[in-house]
Amino acid sequence: MILPEIRIPQEADKREELIRELKNQPDLVRELKLLQVDLKELDLHPSQIQRWWDNRKLCEHCTGLSQCRQKQKGYREVLQYDGVLNTDLFPCQYTLRKEETEKHLAQYLVCDLSDSLRTVSFAGIDYRSEDQTYLNVLKKVLGNYRNDRGVFLYGPMGTGKTYLAACAANEAAGSGKTTAFVHCPQFAERIRATQYSKEYQTETERLKYADFVVFDDIGAEEVSAHILNLLLGILDHRMQDHKVTWFTSNADHNSLLNQYSVTGNGENKLLAMRILERISVLSEPVYLSGKNRRHA
Repeated sequence: MILPEIRIPQEADKREELIRELKNQPDLVRELKLLQVDLKELDLHPSQIQRWWDNRKLCEHCTGLSQCRQKQKGYREVLQYDGVLNTDLFPCQYTLRKEETEKHLAQYLVCDLSDSLRTVSFAGIDYRSEDQTYLNVLKKVLGNYRNDRGVFLYGPMGTGKTYLAACAANEAAGSGKTTAFVHCPQFAERIRATQYSKEYQTETERLKYADFVVFDDIGAEEVSAHILNLLLGILDHRMQDHKVTWFTSNADHNSLLNQYSVTGNGENKLLAMRILERISVLSEPVYLSGKNRRHA
């Protein structure tokens, strides 16, 4: 008995089958016509068109970058035709929107802002949901910001001090000012980690000359005479050059003075007093009380 010959499809057969499948997809053909792609390209470059079409489908029903299924997040393959068929990667609408809302970040010389604070602004605050105490503080800090005056924003944890300072920093960066937002505990840790290589000196120089600087959570860092001397040098430069400087803290001036007066090397009250003097010259104390927003 002679068995029938089993024919293995060749590459040419597979190609012809793919071309037929593509031509039988009305949505694909319609899209090619909208892009003014000559339909003969289906016969010439079926695999390339199939890859583009499959890639395009990954963006269907997408509502944001968090759902992106593309290999390169936020970028999609775009078909281009000017007599020659090409594909290239382009940012999607969500990437373009993100780049637009974050373009001010290029003005940051030092940025310890969390992701959730990188785009906040005074304009984004819902005034209707805030009580009068908060609105009074908001009015005060807004006035200081618009008049290029510093703020020492202090009060209990979680009342929104860092948020308001981040709004001010983002506004400054958005207006083209060189800006720094420094979380003091992280800053102190970076100094300790690079104290032998002295890599921290680049950062401290930037903090001296940036147009607008926020020292966030000052007083929460683990202090040492070395760190306090660096802080004094930065604040002294900013005071002499009349640079706008903001601070946030859980401590008032007296508490901060007491904390800085004692370091690992013993009492250092004179150094602490010199730091507090410069803070007083650079900024106006504003107390922010209220509910703990982190638990709201």
